[in-house]
Amino acid sequence: MNRIDAVREIHKLEQETGIHSIKRHGISLYQLVSVAVTMNLITDPGFRTNEGRIGSLKRMYKKRNDIFLEIPENIQYNTEDKSVLFMLRGKYNEMGQDVLIHEYYEYYKENFRGQILCIDRKLEAIAEPNCYGTKTFTNHFKDFSKNFIRENDDIVNFTKEEIEKIRKFENQLLKLGYSGMLFSRLLSMKARDFLVERLNYLIYLKINKVKKIYLSLGYVHVGLLAAAKELNITTVEIQYANISKLHPGFSFVTREVLTADYLIVWGAYFGEQLECNNSQLLYRSPVFLRNQDYKKKEQILVIVQKLEFRHFEKLIKPLAENNEFPIIFRMPLGINPNNTFITQLKKYNVKISEAKDPKSTMEYISESKWVLSGYSTALIESMGQKSVTISYQDIPNSEEFYPYISAGYMHELTSFDMRNYEYTSQKSELFHDLEVEAIINEIEK
Repeated sequence: MNRIDAVREIHKLEQETGIHSIKRHGISLYQLVSVAVTMNLITDPGFRTNEGRIGSLKRMYKKRNDIFLEIPENIQYNTEDKSVLFMLRGKYNEMGQDVLIHEYYEYYKENFRGQILCIDRKLEAIAEPNCYGTKTFTNHFKDFSKNFIRENDDIVNFTKEEIEKIRKFENQLLKLGYSGMLFSRLLSMKARDFLVERLNYLIYLKINKVKKIYLSLGYVHVGLLAAAKELNITTVEIQYANISKLHPGFSFVTREVLTADYLIVWGAYFGEQLECNNSQLLYRSPVFLRNQDYKKKEQILVIVQKLEFRHFEKLIKPLAENNEFPIIFRMPLGINPNNTFITQLKKYNVKISEAKDPKSTMEYISESKWVLSGYSTALIESMGQKSVTISYQDIPNSEEFYPYISAGYMHELTSFDMRNYEYTSQKSELFHDLEVEAIINEIEK
């Protein structure tokens, strides 16, 4: 199922069942799983994204009888200055920086007298080297629950009315082709984790007297956002990739969802597409997205995401036959170099750049005249670097790019001869250049 159809069907199902009305501590529990559920319908089962790969998740809890869901009265609070917390993404550049968070981190480091705290997000259970010296990880807030919850304990007790809504949603979801973990089980598991994470963050934030939190991927950190809301802590989310009305983590069918107090989007064009998002929008593009003024080479860069992998096979021959320019295929992680697709690429004298290549994708984008992909972040970065940006429309998910094509920001692939594509009108309002200080002053008002 493509993205447009999946989002449309899911929104219809949400409205029909009233699934968002099932709440704990004022938070819609469905919000905890909405991205994973939607992505499962979109994603080709053979090439799951992390957000869609929910069928094999397991939780192993230590067997103890006491369930800890109340804040202890004897917490020792920090008596020093207040703190600012940065939730890192777990992805860093060659200097160990989180390119989204680092500018804000540096500002507070120079201008803030209190503590600066960082929590690192482990990806695939691995902590990448970074420049922040973090000793606290998101896993700490998840693993803590294992000390207090037995494997078969159900600390999320649903009412009969709630169970009826869950079953109705589950049955209709299966009819749509959903193939992940049984929805009722997934919701219970995520709700249980949320309740404990929320408590752990409440304790952590109180102890450290946190006054502001900067993060990206807010839909991954609902427990943190919930704790911050209860403590009246200001939360600021920074756009991490392409967002639109088709992204279930940013655009909703109801306002019964929890979002950060502020959402810093890369420009008004991105923010105006969002529906029922409760965040106050601010506009600023990160420095790494702004034109780096590399000298463009007449070369074609094709950026492939694992999700799209098989769809690019039919692109190789016509692209090679219709162009005299060098072609670079930027491959995703986890692709076997002996794959038939890779062999075909070599046959057509295409340069292959693997994800472990020391030259980053952004560097390739900055120096390439033409960039072709169906991967949203790559296309947005390409527009930022003023490359000729071309969306390959045969790939699931690419429907979200039609607004950019109609607005003249990018091309749709209609010809394999790259000489038919030239630079589009890169309107200044697509990316909003602003200094960090101006954004922080707006937040500090």
